[in-house]
Amino acid sequence: MKKERALPLFVYGTLSYDRSTRAITGRIFPKRPGVLDGYARIAPPHGYPYIVPRRGGRVNGYLLDEVDAVHLRLFDRYEAEGDMYRRREVTVRLGGRRVRAYAYVADRANLGHFTAPEPLGAAYAEALDGVIARGEDGLALSPEEAAARRELLAGAIEEMLQARGHLPALPEREIRRLFLSPGVPTLAAVRADPEMRRYADAYILLAVRHIVFNRLEEKMAAPPRGADARACRYFGHAESSLLALRYANARAGVIDRLLEEMECVRLRDDWEYTDYAVCAVRIANLVFDEEEAAGLRRWLHEHRRPGAVPLGAELEFSPLGAGAVGAGHGEDPVYDGFHYFHDFDLLRRGWKLGMYVDNHRAATMPGERSRGFLEYALGRCRIHEDVSRPVTDDPWILAALVEEAARFPRIPPHSLHVSIQIPPGRGYGPAGSADDLACLLMLGGDLRRDGNGAIREMRIRGGEIADARGGIYFSKENTHDADDGTRTTVMEYQFPRLAVGRDYLPLVMALKGFQGAGNPGPVNPFMEDAYRPDHPLLAALRAWAEEPRPLGGREIRSFIDRVGKGLRSEDGGRPAHDDAFIERSLDGIRTALLEKNALLRGAPPA
Repeated sequence: MKKERALPLFVYGTLSYDRSTRAITGRIFPKRPGVLDGYARIAPPHGYPYIVPRRGGRVNGYLLDEVDAVHLRLFDRYEAEGDMYRRREVTVRLGGRRVRAYAYVADRANLGHFTAPEPLGAAYAEALDGVIARGEDGLALSPEEAAARRELLAGAIEEMLQARGHLPALPEREIRRLFLSPGVPTLAAVRADPEMRRYADAYILLAVRHIVFNRLEEKMAAPPRGADARACRYFGHAESSLLALRYANARAGVIDRLLEEMECVRLRDDWEYTDYAVCAVRIANLVFDEEEAAGLRRWLHEHRRPGAVPLGAELEFSPLGAGAVGAGHGEDPVYDGFHYFHDFDLLRRGWKLGMYVDNHRAATMPGERSRGFLEYALGRCRIHEDVSRPVTDDPWILAALVEEAARFPRIPPHSLHVSIQIPPGRGYGPAGSADDLACLLMLGGDLRRDGNGAIREMRIRGGEIADARGGIYFSKENTHDADDGTRTTVMEYQFPRLAVGRDYLPLVMALKGFQGAGNPGPVNPFMEDAYRPDHPLLAALRAWAEEPRPLGGREIRSFIDRVGKGLRSEDGGRPAHDDAFIERSLDGIRTALLEKNALLRGAPPA
């Protein structure tokens, strides 16, 4: 075995995440942002990103330091070095210096014409129309069948559209291959597997309801001429998804009745996936009313409150609650922990909501079976990658979207993560006082009675956001990778409980103002650059969660003042919202805190 040079590793994709490197090697590496010139980052359909030489190109990434020969072998194995990737020596720009490093570069021999620089040509549109309009036998489909086929291929279409600026000119046969890989799903394997058949009815219903939602979203996204069609500045489906979710939730009874009448709520031996999709398309057409949709668009327009801070959210669902990760076979009697998620092609059914299975592992291969939470990662803009955009800069839209999304899948909701984007170059301040964090827990945590009648904060006390060594995952620094390769830092708050029927606007506004006031650093086990589960702030949080106490008027006023300061300086030192909306938001936060105070004062002693 040849001796490897001791060089840092330049990473630009999955290996940029600490959770990934820890899962692969057992450790986290120091990293520094750098730029690789002379290369381009490619994000193809149905795969992971890679880099190829490209004159004038540049790739943003990180240099991982302290990578030794043992770590390199582990990374080589993970990246399948020698197959699609080759580990090469490259020169990375690090500030004003240039540093030699390793990088995993796509192998030209295996990628062939994917490394060419030309844009897609007219063959793209022709192949797209042809694949959708004709069945496998080449015969023309009916309008409903064509709409169902478009839905079943929607994931491939979306990724193709996103990749147009990165992919080369492809021959028509290659475009057809991309559209048809993995192609229109089938239920043959499900029918042949007795274990899958046990859970098939629940998965079929979940798939069909998401097809109905997708069709409603498409109708909401295409208002008639003259209607307000303001383009979303962030995730392109945010506003139309909110409208479609609200529409579907309001008509859930009608949709359920139609599903039963059309017998598309269970696995049938004489039906294929396309038959269910045709039914879902038909139901969406039956329930949609343009006049009612126009009223919903007006409702959204009247309530919009765009700001200056990009926001995001992730929602977790499971019949098992906190026991979803690590559950054994059969513990979840409805979905078996979403173990068969990919067998029913649900990744492509729920892509507009960023739906996938979160097993709390750093790296999972595409299509790999696992058990965990069903997650809506709102803003996830590439189906097979951990690539996302902020959902919106509008806190009202985000809160309403979370409220409607929590209701839609009819799976017990579990937790909510809210992300606040950090302005470039802004340093962190103190993490916040224990009283400030208690206010946030009162707004978004889970205060309820235990088996003895005492009120506890169950997210912390129940160990749901606790580290095995004593830390608390209250908030953490994260990064979002956009599909153009750019990267932003966000503060991800992980403590909120997700519940149906809750108004999330006070929580979203409180988090935005709290973060904006002093840009507090993360509250997690890695506080102050060291693993300190004994940190006084963490100890105070654990004590409060065990015996929540009412907060005094001074503590609440101090928190409200801090949130108000952040909201009034959101846009470069100026408010991003009008004074009336800010005051209403602060009043809503104050009211929610006083209600929780009253609950705690009336609680029996622990």
